[in-house]
Amino acid sequence: DVYKRQILDIPVFHDDQHGTAIITTAALINALDISGKSIKDIKIVVNGAGASAIACTNLFKNSGVLNENITMLDRKGVIYKGRTEGMDQWKSAHAIETKNRTLEDAISGADVFLGLSAKGALKKELVKKMAMPFKEEPNYLQTKQSFSCFVSRMSAPNVLHCLAVMDD
Repeated sequence: DVYKRQILDIPVFHDDQHGTAIITTAALINALDISGKSIKDIKIVVNGAGASAIACTNLFKNSGVLNENITMLDRKGVIYKGRTEGMDQWKSAHAIETKNRTLEDAISGADVFLGLSAKGALKKELVKKMAMPFKEEPNYLQTKQSFSCFVSRMSAPNVLHCLAVMDD
């Protein structure tokens, strides 16, 4: 990507990175508007640390999400300051100070889960550990619900680019 920018005199746009980041951020802004939460106060868990996850995380931060409020995970677990295994310059840019080391640790109290990793990573019991989407729980919510954004690859047969999950 950096190489392409050096040799091309036109903008380089990757739909699987930038397109995903744009629609995911739009869904985030809409979910915040509906829930009444502030972008400065939300906690986000990004499961995956590839190009799309990094693009989404960068745009979230540029939109106002605080660096310390985004936890990114890769195959080895939470990307934290001081971790050396499996790290590179792109992951290191998103390392945070935290004692969390697993998805189960990180998701507790999270407002948003962004899944850009292998299928099946987010289990039902983990969703129940997330924060409530509304400041006051409406009477009609029978179970704990959270806003979640799921993004999959274009090659997947069940492509679901972005979905804000909530009861109506």
